[in-house]
Parts: sequence; structure tokens; C-alpha cells
Amino acid sequence: MTANGVAAETRTRLLILDDDPMIGATIKRIAEFDGHSVVYTERASDFFQQVDDWDPHIIALDLIMPDMNGVEVMEHLVARGCRAALIVSSGVGDRVLDAARRSARENGLNVVGVLPKPFSAKTLRGMLQEAVRATPETRVARPDPVERINPTPTEADLRAAVNAGDIRVAYQPKARCRSGTLAGFEALARWDHPDHGNIPPDVFVPIAETSGLIDRLTLQVASQALRWLADLPGEVRTGDQNDPVLNRLQLSLNISARTLNNRALFDELAAICRKNRVPLDRVILELTETSAMEDAAVSLNTLTHLRLQGFSLSIDDFGTGYSSMIQLVRMPFSEIKIDKSFVMTAMNSSESRAVVRSVVDLGRSLGLETTAEGVEDEETMRYLKSLSCDIAQGYLISRPLFAEDIPAWYVERRAKLEARRIDALHRLNLLDTPPEERFDRITRLAADAFGVNSALISLVDKDRQWFKSRANFSAEGTPRKVAFCNRTIEGDGILVVEDATVDPFFRLNPLVTEDPQLRFYAGRPLFMDDGSKVGTLCLIDGKRREFGDADASMLDALGEMVEEELRGGLQTHLNHVTGLSDSAAFRYYAERALEIGDRFQLPIAMLGMELNLKTSEIENDELGSVRRRYNRLAQFAERHGHGAFLVGHYQAYKIGLLYISSTLPSAQTLCQNLRDDLAGHNSGLAPAEEPINAAVTVCDLADYLGAFTDPTVQAHRGDTA
Repeated sequence: MTANGVAAETRTRLLILDDDPMIGATIKRIAEFDGHSVVYTERASDFFQQVDDWDPHIIALDLIMPDMNGVEVMEHLVARGCRAALIVSSGVGDRVLDAARRSARENGLNVVGVLPKPFSAKTLRGMLQEAVRATPETRVARPDPVERINPTPTEADLRAAVNAGDIRVAYQPKARCRSGTLAGFEALARWDHPDHGNIPPDVFVPIAETSGLIDRLTLQVASQALRWLADLPGEVRTGDQNDPVLNRLQLSLNISARTLNNRALFDELAAICRKNRVPLDRVILELTETSAMEDAAVSLNTLTHLRLQGFSLSIDDFGTGYSSMIQLVRMPFSEIKIDKSFVMTAMNSSESRAVVRSVVDLGRSLGLETTAEGVEDEETMRYLKSLSCDIAQGYLISRPLFAEDIPAWYVERRAKLEARRIDALHRLNLLDTPPEERFDRITRLAADAFGVNSALISLVDKDRQWFKSRANFSAEGTPRKVAFCNRTIEGDGILVVEDATVDPFFRLNPLVTEDPQLRFYAGRPLFMDDGSKVGTLCLIDGKRREFGDADASMLDALGEMVEEELRGGLQTHLNHVTGLSDSAAFRYYAERALEIGDRFQLPIAMLGMELNLKTSEIENDELGSVRRRYNRLAQFAERHGHGAFLVGHYQAYKIGLLYISSTLPSAQTLCQNLRDDLAGHNSGLAPAEEPINAAVTVCDLADYLGAFTDPTVQAHRGDTA
């Protein structure tokens, strides 16, 4: 046993080649402290002797050497069939390091990352941990190299394994970057040979391709995986037999270039889906960029056929090939997967970050989902979130799991996400609080814009949903177990139920069969900064309704407004005299309203109320007459501003009432009613009471663009009293 309690024969073997003794000694000391067995060499000749005699699991290679540069060393390693996990280090720039890494990978070396000099002990340890994960487990405790068995299986070995059904499937989870919600799994073939141990796919898949076994292997993996996917909801015990997450997970299957033109195989794959009652749109067929582009014309025909059948299509390892962007844009892909070589180095390489950012932007512009492979740490995940990358896959979420391990993993992950969600909800301190105009204005707008009975802001607690804002709805909440919104927060998108009376899940819900007898529902999750979904903005109606893409966009925009308020908004920006929104808050909310009006072609109008004052009155208001009149004007505006999206101050002694979905004629009617009410108020005053002398204006703002900087200019284009 060693000082660290690790048996020498089971320790990972690290071989270092670096001509700087200080660097070499530093790596050796840190690695040995962490339990690795280490040999340090300064010359290439000694290094290769150790490669042949010692068979290292991990190699740390400096690119700049006096007798042989790193590229030449890697060429010799390729010739030796080296399978060690390779860490490339140097003090050269990021671009050179990245180029060396790509060159090594294209030549078949197992490069786990690059280590720019100078580096910290934490960075080195992280890289060594990644190298250990990338090292086949059977290599960490195998016999002495002289006695070891040839690890390369033969075609006969693989054929026997396929015939015997010895190829197992492991499943690596994929999760939504924004929320952590499980999105699906990638099915990965695994072969545990009785003599050679675990054979990596990059070893046996090429054998399958050259031997004609690839189609059988593909169908064998697909059959296992689809049967597992269909059975999964029944295997997981969450207390919810209709778990919406499990029932809409997608399954990714890798497709070889040799298989792409085999139409019969895809027909058989579709038949397997139907047999297991798995909709084809839940199956993603993954093709590498290179395989998809080998014959672009044929690929376009085949891929179009697959999309028409209903399959989703993913272009895997994007960014590692040399395809024409025009060719890629023409292909009917639904997903782009960013190669892990860029994702894993994004935090250390500006070039990798540029590639990741560009691919995410490309996917968004083409309407494709982007998936980042190789997500290993929280820092990388935060970066992907900042780019609005859709899906993450990597060890941060989970290593590949066998079927029997997934139910327990899923239940544990679900419980952690729910605990985080409840904590985020309670930290808002909004449950059971009085109504607030900053939320009520949004539900009023939603109900008016969509023409539905009610719009609600629902906060979903542990056992209930409670309505923070409820336009035209009497109930304060419902039990969580019957809440439509509980289903909404299980996903990341908008949940639409056009007719609940015929919906398989909701038709027997007491909210449908009893009061309020809901038929239509559309809900959008409300996200906090950590991805927790604390509730929804939802629309409900007592009659069946259709809900299209434009409706979804509007509900999403309104949901963003609610999220801004949940994060704090401008609720503290109130005028200290009147209690209405001050000019900063009015400008902020008015700009949001104008953006929505312009985006969705909603008519917008504003009534302006300006107190008639002389400059001398303002300058000589010792007795507070101006303040009293202005305060009474604000009270009058608030009392008569029912239905307005916003009531507040937009300039000194000027109050605005902003209406969305209000045409100019209807706004003029509102304006005249307001003038009449004001005149009636003044006529009923006692002789000693001060009248409210104010000008009332109206204008149509539907065509207004740009920042909301001077509403007075707009207001005085209208009718002035």
C-alpha cells in the first residue's frame, strides 16, 4: 500500500514529457499527492521507452521540446496505437494548442483537454480527473504489460456478441440548460467482452461498419432502447403515473454513414417505434457532420424522407468537419450538437468560446435546438445559459447509466430540482400577500389581449397553487394535485389545452367537470434566474379556443414581464406624494407596453392629465395648494383609470393613463368621459374648495417606435381640452 492508502497496482499511471524540470516536478508532486503513479521524463527517447514498457493510462505532453516537438511525438504515439488519455500542455497561444488538440484527435488519439501554461493546481487536478474518467476502467487494474492480452477484438468476436445479444445500451441524460428539466437520453452501445473487458465504441463500431454488421447493431441498440423508453414511466416511482417529463422524453440514436442510404432499415426502425407506441418525433437520429455531407444530394433526399416520416434529426459533432455552410442550411435538421472538444475547452480558450457562441447563434437563427456535449462543470453551464443554449449533455448532469440505474437517479434528481424550486418560491415572499398593481396590470392586459375570461399569475407551492394576480377570477387558489399549472411547470414550454373536455389527462379534472368548468387553458412557466419554475402566467376560458404561434409569442412576452416583476421590477419607484408610479417607472412600463403593441400590432392610446398651473404658483406654494390639487388629480386619475394598463407620472405635474388594445375612437370616448367626470367633480365643490383645473389629452400610440422619452409630444398630437 502507498502512503495514500491506494494499492500501487490499481493506481492510474501518469507519464510526463516536459523539458522544464520545475514544471515536470510540479505536475509529478500534485499527481502523486492525488494518488497517481507518476514517471517524469525530459527527453523523447526516455519517454517512448516508458510508453512501451510501462503502458501509461495518462500522458501529459509538452508541445515545445528541444529534440522533438509535440506534433512529432503525437505522430509516434499514433503509430504505436496509443490509447492513453492525452493532456496537451504548452505556453504557446490558445490557437496553437487548439490546433494541436484537433490534429491529435483527428489522428485517433484520446485527447481529454489542453493545459495552457502557467496553470493552477486546481486546473491540473480537474484535467487529471477528466483523464481518469476518459480511461477505460479495465486499464486501471490489468496485468503487467508484458502479460496483457491484446485488447483488440476481431470481427468474429463482434459477430458472436451481436448474435448472442451481448451488446448492451447505456443512456446518457440530456437536460435543459435554463431549468435543468430532463429533456431526453442518448443511447450508447456498450460491449463487455469476457476476455478483453469493456470495448470502447470507437473500437467496435468501425469493425461493425467494415464487416457489414452495422445495420444489425443499429437495430439491436434501437430495439433495446425503444422498449426501455416505452417502459420507463412504469419503472419510475414518483407518485405520478402520468409524469409528463417521462412521457415526452426524446431518445437519440446514432446512425452510421454506412446506414444512411438504407431506406429499409429506417422503415424497420419506424415499425419498432410503432410496436412500442413511441411517437417518431420522440426519436432523434444523430449523424455526424462528415457522414451527412459525404454525398450531399443523396443525404438531402434521405434526410427529407426521414423528417417527413416524423423522425427528428441531429447533426452531431458540429464544428469538427469542413462542410459548406450553405449545404448544412439546406439539410432538414432539427438539432445541432456542439462537439465536446469546443465545450470542454470553452472556459480556457477564446477560440472555443467563439465557436460555441457562433453555433448557438446559428441554431437560433435557423430555428434549431442546440445541444452542448461535454458539459463537465457549473462554470461551463453558466456560460451556456448566458448564450441561451437549449440542452446540455455531460458528466455534470450524469455519466451514461444502464437501464436499471435510471429510476433511482431520476427520482433523486427530481426531488433536488423540486426542493430548489420551493426554496426559490419562498424566497420571493409573495405567497398570501395583498394584490399589487404591478402584477394586476399584466393579467388585465393578458385577459384583454387574448379575449379570455381570466388571466392568472399562479405561484405553485408544495401542496397548492395560489394566485398572486387573478383578472376576472374569484378563487384565490386550488389544490396543487388538480392544478393545470402544475403540469405546466413540469416542462419548459407553453402548455396548451384547447378543449379540456376531450383531453385524455384533464377531461375528468374537477376544474373541468365542476365550477369553474374550464375548457381552454394556456400556461407559460415563470423562471427565476437559477432556472427554478415558481409558477405560471396562464389564460383560462369556459369555451374551446385555438392557440397559434403568434399567441404563444405574445404569452411568452407577457411572461417575461411577470418575471421582471418577480425579480424586483420597479415596485419601489413610487411618487412619495401620490403613491403612483414615478416618471422612471412610468417610462419603463410604457416602453414595455409599446414594444408589445408594436410587436403584436395592438392599438395603444394614452390619456394625459396635466394640472393647469402658473409658474408663480409652483414657485410660491408655501401653503401647499399645488401639492393638494396635484394629489387630488392623482387620486381622481387612479379612481377613474379602471382598465388602464398603467397609471402614473410621466413628467412634473402630468399624469398618464396608458391603454393597450384600445383604439383611438374608444380612447377618445374615455377621454371625454374623464373630462365630464372632472367637470362634474368641480361643479359639486363647495365655494371654499379648490377645483381641479386640468387639461385632458388623448393620442394613438400604435405606430410609435423607439424609446419612450417624451410622451407629451405624442399626447399633444391628439385632442386637447
